[in-house]
Amino acid sequence: MFADEKSFKRWDHFWNGAVYDRPVMQITAPLRQFESEYIKKANDDPTAKWADTDNIFAVNQYILDNTLFLAEATHVIYPDWAAGSACFYGCKPIFRDESVWADPLPVGEGELPVFKFDENSKYLQWMFDFYTYCKERYDGRFFLSSYVNISAADTLLVMRGVGELMMDIIERPEWVKASVNKIFQDLCFLYSRLDKIIGDDMGYSTIYGQYSNKPVAMGDCDVSYMISPKQFEEIFLDQLIDQLSAEPHSFYHMDGTQTHIDTLLAIEQLNCIQWEAGAGREEIMQWAPLIRKIQRAKKGAIIKCKPKEVASLLDEIGPEGICIRVACSCEDEARSLLSYVDKKYGIS
Repeated sequence: MFADEKSFKRWDHFWNGAVYDRPVMQITAPLRQFESEYIKKANDDPTAKWADTDNIFAVNQYILDNTLFLAEATHVIYPDWAAGSACFYGCKPIFRDESVWADPLPVGEGELPVFKFDENSKYLQWMFDFYTYCKERYDGRFFLSSYVNISAADTLLVMRGVGELMMDIIERPEWVKASVNKIFQDLCFLYSRLDKIIGDDMGYSTIYGQYSNKPVAMGDCDVSYMISPKQFEEIFLDQLIDQLSAEPHSFYHMDGTQTHIDTLLAIEQLNCIQWEAGAGREEIMQWAPLIRKIQRAKKGAIIKCKPKEVASLLDEIGPEGICIRVACSCEDEARSLLSYVDKKYGIS
């Protein structure tokens, strides 16, 4: 749990696009030389890496034991299956070194897949057992996120296949819209069960470690990068708004430049944008105008940047609704950075 009780107030203000006394700072650093060979060996078998609960929890404990978490930094545990929810509809997981994926479902009559949410799926039961296992071993040092790493739209993308879904969007948009709405309703069952396992006594977190005293809904739609604003609004927007409204707090995962940013910022139910610059575009100052635009819309922004970039960034943007994630090289660098930020905002 946080060392400073003010951290809870900072999070409360953050979720409302405001600031308590300084931006939320999530600063981490290795406490000692990480034994990368341990992590490598523990994750040598892809199935063990993604589906062996004992192994997953042990790796997370190792990270906790060897990492400094400063200010509002937290550690979050969740099953990081890129295609997780598609497995509840009959897709079989493919365990790879980098992630968990799945092949599209076979097509039925009318050249469309027949998908039905299976409440008795062994993969769904594994998810519930995983969260229960972690909750029973909760020691106050980590949070659990109920999000299983894929949205309704992207669940359909996995089950259908990229090329096929793009043609569906053109040829049968109403079927696509009805499908994502049905998938979202199914996933509400999942998130409701997971929220009950986690419980208010533990607190909640996004998959990126942002704490909340209430359940958090995550919105994302990787499909949107391949379609026009009109298609996004007509087919996916209503379902996305329902998804962001499903929990008291919400955020949207956005990569790089986003064609639909104005549409997203106009969503009343959206609290903040969790934003990733994308490979080759990491230098943060080029994105200051986008961050300020998010702030003007009274939304929060979750940002990742390098330690050397923090000072310049804070000179360019306001502190309202800002959460900055920074991975430092050592404990001294981390503590020096936090001291600088506190001093900048008059915190002794």
